[in-house]
Amino acid sequence: GGTVSYSSASVTMTFTGEISQAGVFAAQSSADISHSYATGSITTGNLSSSSFGGFIGSNSGNISDSWTSAGISGSTAPGGFVGDLAGGTITRSFATGRVVGSTVYVGGFIGEATAGVVSNCFATGNVLGLGTVIHTGGFIAHNFGATINTSYALGNSFGGSSSDHGFVGWSQAGTYTDN
Repeated sequence: GGTVSYSSASVTMTFTGEISQAGVFAAQSSADISHSYATGSITTGNLSSSSFGGFIGSNSGNISDSWTSAGISGSTAPGGFVGDLAGGTITRSFATGRVVGSTVYVGGFIGEATAGVVSNCFATGNVLGLGTVIHTGGFIAHNFGATINTSYALGNSFGGSSSDHGFVGWSQAGTYTDN
């Protein structure tokens, strides 16, 4: 919970051990965040690590009018803005950093999403899946149930052994409108 406005974070993090949920602005959030930004980078070499985001690692709160230029290099569910979208909303926000992943769910804006609504957002960073990565997407890598409205991706998405696409890598559920 809580409210955060007009804040920033600039951090460079490198993890060698297993870690779950890391973000330049916050690792996990259920807060209301607005008009905030993050710069820097997150790098992990551990294949068991997951949910890395240029802004938030795992989000279930409400984010608006925020951005990140952070570069992300992780294993499971690295996302340019959010690694794991577990609920909440993200509106009028963007990510410009490069995202590199080495196992599954590598996305320019979101790594994986199980719930939530994303509206009027975009990603411009390149997305790269190394080796046999499964599911890369210029905007979202794996959608389990989020709603994505009026959003887009401009970066290149490549690599991986399956489901490499410009906007969404693999969509099991969820809805898309005007993307």
